[in-house]
Amino acid sequence: YGGFERSMIPHYSGGVGAGWLERGGIKVIANIRGGGEYGPSWHKAALREKRHKCFEDVNAIAQALIRSGVTSYENLALIGGSNGGLLVGNVITRSTGAKLFGAAVCQVPLLDMKRYSHLLAGASWMAEYGNPDIPEDWKFLRSFSPYHVLRHNILGISEEIEENTTLSSSNIGKTNEDDMKEDERKYKTWKCPKILFTTSTMDDRVHPGHARKMVSSLQNEAGLAKAPVVCYWENVEGGHGGAADNSQIAEMWTITYEFLVKALDF
Repeated sequence: YGGFERSMIPHYSGGVGAGWLERGGIKVIANIRGGGEYGPSWHKAALREKRHKCFEDVNAIAQALIRSGVTSYENLALIGGSNGGLLVGNVITRSTGAKLFGAAVCQVPLLDMKRYSHLLAGASWMAEYGNPDIPEDWKFLRSFSPYHVLRHNILGISEEIEENTTLSSSNIGKTNEDDMKEDERKYKTWKCPKILFTTSTMDDRVHPGHARKMVSSLQNEAGLAKAPVVCYWENVEGGHGGAADNSQIAEMWTITYEFLVKALDF
């Protein structure tokens, strides 16, 4: 999860057991910076301009699992929802992270960090992420806005220069031409892991538009060559949890685990 001082701790889940573990799968819970597992300092370590730390932690855990023989790239998947969906979006749009996972599930995610604060409950999260309407904040927010990284850094789609903002994600002071050449080298071999996006029409916290526009860009702009498997499921009920009752919860997780079984040739 890696955010809001929320601790991810081991817990019993019949759904995980029936849907994944009984099939021989393994579940790993990642305690990454930004969460609350090791106190307030652990949370503060990935706030605002330090957000990249939680993405780096996930990559390090993936590398350790592969190196130790627990799994392989082809059989490793990443699941995250809400702030965890932002995490997934950032991992798959980074050249290192995209090569570490065979599949990903991105649930009720934040993905457009330029507009998040103007949608639903987004304004209440600016202490965690920053304010995109402040030029100094947008400089670092731009670097972990998956929608912008995908379209402009990876795909090279031109980006309108907004007044008082800098569009370079990490190299402030370079020309746009320099940035484009660097991105072209960096993302030349980028390929999106097989991915499922899930959201809810009735989400009252994270607008479903985040997931919708990301899927649209992957399918229509990246295309099959760079994003060969992009699946999308939107429940018309359910709020931020993505499901309104137990039957919908069961359906959502059935879709998720069946996707992973097929995506990973499990």
